[in-house]
Amino acid sequence: MADRSSVETLAQALGQFETIGMPARNLAFRTRREYARDLRNVLGYLEHRGITRLDEVRSRELEAYLAELDQRGLQGSTRNRKVHTLKTFFKWLVHQELLVTNPAAQLVAPRAVKKEPRYLSEDEYRRLLRACSHHARDAAIMEVFLQT
Repeated sequence: MADRSSVETLAQALGQFETIGMPARNLAFRTRREYARDLRNVLGYLEHRGITRLDEVRSRELEAYLAELDQRGLQGSTRNRKVHTLKTFFKWLVHQELLVTNPAAQLVAPRAVKKEPRYLSEDEYRRLLRACSHHARDAAIMEVFLQT
């Protein structure tokens, strides 16, 4: 459990999360790096608005941060990851009894945009089959691949 007496600021909380919280969750290196970067960005945003202490963070500030990301044109998938990061971080802080309530609990992640699959044109289809027509095995594999 994190040392409550030494954690009052967001920066201190992030330090505890990086040294205790993330390793305890056995997160992959890349995930740890992305979480840390996302959290440093939101901490910078909050500090720019005069919010440096854990007990000063409210849902409205986190929602304003996400709205700013939307205005800057970040994709929904990126904002979705940031919402997940915030929820994970603040949930951990509550679990560690560093916060009483989770200001990120009610954040809503943007809906994922479903991309329409791109299909091969007739010409692309024929060229693929022609490219492997010299080897019966490869042609059969490609035909199965293209038909499923």
